[in-house]
Amino acid sequence: MLRATGRIAMSERGAIGAAMRELLEGGVLAWAPIASRVHGDLGFTIGKATYVRRGETRVDWRSNYTTIWQRQPDQTWKVLFDVGRLINER
Repeated sequence: MLRATGRIAMSERGAIGAAMRELLEGGVLAWAPIASRVHGDLGFTIGKATYVRRGETRVDWRSNYTTIWQRQPDQTWKVLFDVGRLINER
């Protein structure tokens, strides 16, 4: 996970969870896919996201995202790769 303060390695899953918890408890992250496709056991979604801080009404930031999914042996889907690009900040 990359943040403005630096990289958090996958081996530091607890730190990634803490970073996400801070974000999600501090506001509302809303995303909406605009396109998706599946080819075999791989799929993708692309879309837009917004974040509004708790107690506010104005959007704090907007972004675009792409998520690559992989079908598992039990037929569920798991995220293989996920990336977002900040469009603007307040």
